[in-house]
Amino acid sequence: MKTKVKFIISFFVVIFLTSNINAQKMTFYKTRWQKIESLEKKGLPKSGLKIVEEIYTKAKAENNSQQVIKSFIYKLKYKNQIEENAFEKLCKELDSTVQKASFPENAIMNSMLADMYWWYYQNNLYKFQGRSNTVNFENNDMQTWTLDYLVEKTIKAYTNSVSDPAGLQKIPIANYKELIIEGNKPKNLRPTLYDFLVNKAIDFFSNTEISLTKPADNFEIQEAYYFDEAKTFANTEISSSDFLSLHFHGICLMQDLLKFRLSDTKNTDALIDADLKRLKFVYGFSVNPKKNELYMTALSRLEKKYADIPFSSEITITKAYLYNSLSGKYNLKNKETEKYKFYKKKALEICNALIKKYPKTHAAKLAKKLIADIHNHNLSFETEKTIPSNSVFSSKLSYRNINEIYVRIAKIDRHKYLKLSNKYYYNRKLYDNIFQNAVTVKQFSQKLPDDGDYNAHSIELLNNGLDVGFYLIFISNNKNFTYEKGLASYKSLTVSNISYFSQKQDDGSVRFWLTNRKTGLAIPNVKCTTWEKKYSYSLRKYIRTIKGTYKTDKNGTLSIPYSESKSYSSLFVDFSAGKDFLPSDNSFYMHYYKTENTKSERTYFFTDRAIYRPGQTVYFKGISMMSDGHSNKIITDKTEIVTLYDVNSQKVSELKLTTNEFGTFSGTFILPQGLLNGQFRIQSGYGSTYFSVEEYKRPKFEVRMLPFKGNYLLKETVTAEGEAKSYSGAVLSDANVKYRIIRTPKWRGWRFWNFNAQPTEIKNGSVKTDDKGKFNINFKAIPDLSMPENEFTYFSYQIIVDVTDLNGETQSTSTYIQIGYRALQVSVPISGIIDKDIAEFDTSQNFVYSINTQN
Repeated sequence: MKTKVKFIISFFVVIFLTSNINAQKMTFYKTRWQKIESLEKKGLPKSGLKIVEEIYTKAKAENNSQQVIKSFIYKLKYKNQIEENAFEKLCKELDSTVQKASFPENAIMNSMLADMYWWYYQNNLYKFQGRSNTVNFENNDMQTWTLDYLVEKTIKAYTNSVSDPAGLQKIPIANYKELIIEGNKPKNLRPTLYDFLVNKAIDFFSNTEISLTKPADNFEIQEAYYFDEAKTFANTEISSSDFLSLHFHGICLMQDLLKFRLSDTKNTDALIDADLKRLKFVYGFSVNPKKNELYMTALSRLEKKYADIPFSSEITITKAYLYNSLSGKYNLKNKETEKYKFYKKKALEICNALIKKYPKTHAAKLAKKLIADIHNHNLSFETEKTIPSNSVFSSKLSYRNINEIYVRIAKIDRHKYLKLSNKYYYNRKLYDNIFQNAVTVKQFSQKLPDDGDYNAHSIELLNNGLDVGFYLIFISNNKNFTYEKGLASYKSLTVSNISYFSQKQDDGSVRFWLTNRKTGLAIPNVKCTTWEKKYSYSLRKYIRTIKGTYKTDKNGTLSIPYSESKSYSSLFVDFSAGKDFLPSDNSFYMHYYKTENTKSERTYFFTDRAIYRPGQTVYFKGISMMSDGHSNKIITDKTEIVTLYDVNSQKVSELKLTTNEFGTFSGTFILPQGLLNGQFRIQSGYGSTYFSVEEYKRPKFEVRMLPFKGNYLLKETVTAEGEAKSYSGAVLSDANVKYRIIRTPKWRGWRFWNFNAQPTEIKNGSVKTDDKGKFNINFKAIPDLSMPENEFTYFSYQIIVDVTDLNGETQSTSTYIQIGYRALQVSVPISGIIDKDIAEFDTSQNFVYSINTQN
């Protein structure tokens, strides 16, 4: 596998300076790296690799860790260009090197190793999915690792990179200024090597790409204390057994980082940056239903505490972006979202105040971008493609930050419009040309409602009726309908009283019914012209070819046959009646389906069971039938050879059977001993059937789950009852019952909503059957807090049970219960249209409707 691992270079600049190497050694490394740079420019990785190996060997002998790391990165880079599976080998080599490296180089190399593992995970995820974990196995080959193991190795490497926080906190990042790629934020935010490495690790733990099965006690950021003041949060005890949870490790590192930053009273900027990162992390992954309010409160508290420090502008701009984001929740139809209506305006006020107070900060630049986004104006509209003549029609207008629009309705020749569209396609020249060639029919302006909330709004724009023809509607926010310093939009519109619907016939033809768009009455004598569009490679354009003309009969119908000279054709249809003209919306595929009534014989087999043991007798029956595709007929007095085949399709036995007057026959096969178990089959020349042959014992007892008693709500304790009883009628006491509870999110809303219905095992354990053979399983109906809390969300809890008796026989069963945020669902299926007179005055009609309830 050849892979380009440029991401390593993006984390570490491979230039290192040391103060303890003499001038001769410095000259050696300097000249070698200059040579490597020259070879790299010439595209000679093999030659460069030889020199890198030379540097690597010398650096290891001299314990020059900086040059070891630098040369190792170049080895990784060049070997991945010229060798197969080099990445896996280098990961193993780096892992081995890390074990021998001294502090602090081992911390840097662990971080590099974690980066490599994570990159390998992301790019090989499809290979690992479905693999099972192995035990008692020395797993040194990366290509055989499982997802769990690879994630575990990545987490371990990142954790090891900051395993000596006290030591790393004493090392200034300035000692590694040639190692780190600087960003656009102040240098004092990462003053130590610890700050750099721990923030890099936290960035990894902020990932959501881990595709692992959630454990029963999966870690969730749920409690409100995650949003507490920094000192309180840092000293809160947080524990979890979900050691593969990235967010758990991220939270722990956040606590360590904040404890360190709180101890440094001189660098407030770094403390603000760390605390702000913590709050963003918690808000992003919290499942607390009040996380918006908690986050806003925490930001306001932090902003007030450091109001006089310029770097607090980062907190302020975070608040502004939060207000802007939450404004998207506003919905005019939902009164509960009314509080979000002016959130964009609030964000705008925050940004303006920030720029005025701290104009030269990085946050001020972000504020200017947000202001431009909030002030951004949009304009679009929708209208029907075809409308009846002289009838008022509406257009749905969507706009933002626009007070007035200008509307121009213009007429244009359809063929000219199509010609311009083919010439200019969709660009500015097309707009300019159609605008100039269209003749104005109506032009007016319209004031728009403006609440000053900077949100997107929509209204219905009413237009007066038009005569039949082809029109263009232009809408703009300026009188000149220009797009240079404004907004302009247009749509084409056909005004026609012709309407049609079509039906594909069995013989490949298409039948049309032409009706009046207003009255629905049939339209006779409508001219229908069919044409075909084909691309001419010589002319480099589409050529339109007329294929035929037709007229509707007195009932407004016509049939367009398929072309006999061609087996298929895709045709467009134009309808015209006087000045009225209507093109078809799409083409019609004309294809002749040749159907032949061919007769076929078929034999259907039936066995007395689906599974047998070796040595048992298989009783089977067959029925022979003749079918022509429309009707079936039994075949009497027909002789067939019926054969029994084993799992390897080897013939076991054969019978010659003849159908009786009912078209049936029957027979038996004795299954021999000593053959492989599996799928056997009985087959004749006209049919077959399969059955299983297995070595099995008849079960001595059965397990069943009893019906649930009562109703349950989420977060309540559910009791599932079951019993185990032998087929002789005796109960099974003191039998071991193992169980698992699997939770799966469900959605019962009428409108489909796409969400991650990931099954989660929330509990497992074991109980014993009592002296009556019964057992109880209790579990708490824990919801998935990442799912929305509403009447449409519910959860299916599957209880899987395995019961083992004293003789070691195991029987299994399962049941499930569905529990939601609402205990009862009520529906009233009333017809969409009710005759008011009958419902109110004619009591003899017995107007009845039903109310349905379901728990």
